[in-house]
Amino acid sequence: MPLQLVGKTKLTGIGEVSILSDIEGLKKGLNRMSKVGVQRATTRATNKSLLKTRTQARKSLAKRFNLPAKVINPTITHRGATRTRDRAIIQGRGSRIPIYKTKGSKTQKRLGVSVNTGTGRRVIKHSFIATMPSGHTGIFKRTNNVADKRVRYVDSQGRRNTRALHIRELTFPSPAHMIVNRRVADPLFKFYTDDFPTQLKRQLNAEMDKARPIR
Repeated sequence: MPLQLVGKTKLTGIGEVSILSDIEGLKKGLNRMSKVGVQRATTRATNKSLLKTRTQARKSLAKRFNLPAKVINPTITHRGATRTRDRAIIQGRGSRIPIYKTKGSKTQKRLGVSVNTGTGRRVIKHSFIATMPSGHTGIFKRTNNVADKRVRYVDSQGRRNTRALHIRELTFPSPAHMIVNRRVADPLFKFYTDDFPTQLKRQLNAEMDKARPIR
């Protein structure tokens, strides 16, 4: 199709300049874009913002709980949008993370273990560091918060006896619970909603560039 006159202007040193454009070609490009281009642009923008938000989530949780990136990163995953599924998800996966995996030293003190779990170094009373027969090392605590390792009791036949107290390993909440905490989730949602319009504009421009007729 021939180029059509769409306007005139004057440029210093040049004079009057005519502005020509392929109107019909642009219309066809917009029609092509309206069918699939907007969906492609939206999907790409969604996933680009999602990946940036996932990175932000990993950094936020690592800082909040004083955990190394290699510990927290594999637990925060995502599922992106597709042309047939416009839903995108960031999720926490896996079991509870032992506080022994925090960064920095874990020191056994008289009253318990000194450790930084993200809110500064503190001593967790009645806790202790131990290595299980399986080789797993962690920070543990007796279930009734008593420092004595054994407790007296009377069995069903009236005999006095003692038994070892139960212990439990100290852990953070599961990654799934970490990421839905309002103090974590709200800033992440704002980060995503702030970034998405920028990504969408870029992807729509890219689709428009592809839709333009080539001369």
